[in-house]
Amino acid sequence: FNGHDSVLTIADHPALHPGSDDFAAAAWVYSTAGADVVGQIVDKFDPATRRGWQAAIHSATGMVSTAQAHRRHLHFGMDADWRESTWRDEGRPGNASKICSMATVQGQLYAGTFELDTAGSGRVWRQRGPHDWEDLGNPQGCNAIFSLCEYQGALYMGTGRYKAMGSALPGTENLRPGGRVYRREADGRWQDCGQPGGRDAVPESTPTTGYATGKADVAAGLTVFKEKLYAFCSYRTGVYRYEGDQEWTPVGLPNLRLMSLHVYRDHLLALINGGDVYRLADSGEWENLGRPGTSTQTYGALTYGGELFTGNWPNAEVCRYLGGQQWENRGRLGYEMEIMGGLLHNGLPYWGSLPSAHVWRQDPRGFTVVGSLDSAPVPLRRTWCLATYQGRLHAGTLPGGRVWSLGTGRLA
Repeated sequence: FNGHDSVLTIADHPALHPGSDDFAAAAWVYSTAGADVVGQIVDKFDPATRRGWQAAIHSATGMVSTAQAHRRHLHFGMDADWRESTWRDEGRPGNASKICSMATVQGQLYAGTFELDTAGSGRVWRQRGPHDWEDLGNPQGCNAIFSLCEYQGALYMGTGRYKAMGSALPGTENLRPGGRVYRREADGRWQDCGQPGGRDAVPESTPTTGYATGKADVAAGLTVFKEKLYAFCSYRTGVYRYEGDQEWTPVGLPNLRLMSLHVYRDHLLALINGGDVYRLADSGEWENLGRPGTSTQTYGALTYGGELFTGNWPNAEVCRYLGGQQWENRGRLGYEMEIMGGLLHNGLPYWGSLPSAHVWRQDPRGFTVVGSLDSAPVPLRRTWCLATYQGRLHAGTLPGGRVWSLGTGRLA
C-alpha cells in the first residue's frame, strides 16, 4: 500500500452481513509521526443509503480559520440511515457572538470566540458539559480567538482583531490588536509563541481601512504539516512556519491573502482570498491549482474518498479537484451565498453556509440540509466551523455565538 491510492476490494457476500450480531475487524496500521493523512482503514459502507460501518484515522484541516479541528484521531462509526431529529443546544460560551474556532484536543472540546460587546474580549473555552463552558482566558485581551489546534501534544491558539462589518454586524469598540500565537502549558499558563508575519507588517500606529491592512493582527489557520506548525495572517499576505520559541519564518505567497490551510496527499494547500488554490511543492515553491468554480474566496476544504473538495463565495459552490488546474463544479447549495467549514464525519462530508446558517450533508445523491442553526433577525447568519467530539457533529454559529451538536449514526 502506497498510502495514496492503494486499496483492497472484497466483493459483497452474505458472510459480510453481520446484521445485529457482534463482529470484529482487525488491521495493522503503520503510520509514522510525520504522516499527515491516513484516511480509511477498512469499511463496508454505502454512502448513498448511509448504511454500514467504517474505521479510519482522520485529520480535519481546511476548517476556515480554525483550520485544524482534529489531527490523527481514530474513528469507528456505523449508520443505518439514522440521525437525531433535532440539534442539541450545547450553550453559548460567555457572551460569544461568533464561534471562530473549535478543536478536539486530548479528548476535550475547545472553542475560540468573538465578542461584540464593547468591553468584551474573545476567549478560549473548554466544554465540561452541555451549557457548561470553562473560561481559559485570552492573554492579549483582543476581541477574537481565531484559531485552535493540537501540536506536539499541547493546545495552541491564535488571537485576532476581527472586523465584524464583514458579517454585517456593527463594529466592536475593543480595538486591541491580536495576531499572536500561544501554547497552553500544563499549569494553565499561556506561553507566548510569537507573532506570525509580525516582523515586516504594517505598524500598529499606521491608520488603515478595509481588510487588506497589511497588519499582523490576526493569527489564523494553525495547521500541522510534516510535524511543523503553519499559520497565516487574515489581513496581510503570506504563509508562516513556526521555528520554536517566538520565531516564525515566511514560506511563500507574499502577495496573497489566505482563507485557510488544508493537507491533501502529503502536500500543504493554501486556500486564497481571491479564489485560487495553491500547493506547496517538494521544491518549496507554490504551484497554482486553479480556481474552483466561480470562487472569489475559497473558505474551506475537505478530503473525501481520496478526493479534494472545496467550498466558496459568492455562489455557495462545492467543487471537486480533477488535477492540474481543473475543477468540477458540483453545484450551488440551495440559495446560499457562501460555503465555509467542511468536515468529514462518520463517513460523509458536512458543510456550513451563509446567509441561512444551514448545515448541509453531501452524499452521492447531492446535498441535503440537516439543520438551520441561527435564527437571529440579521441579514447574514453563519454556520462557521464544525468539529467531531464524543461521536457527535458539532457546529458553531454567528451571530448567536452558540455551539450545537447532532448525532448521526453512532461514532466512537
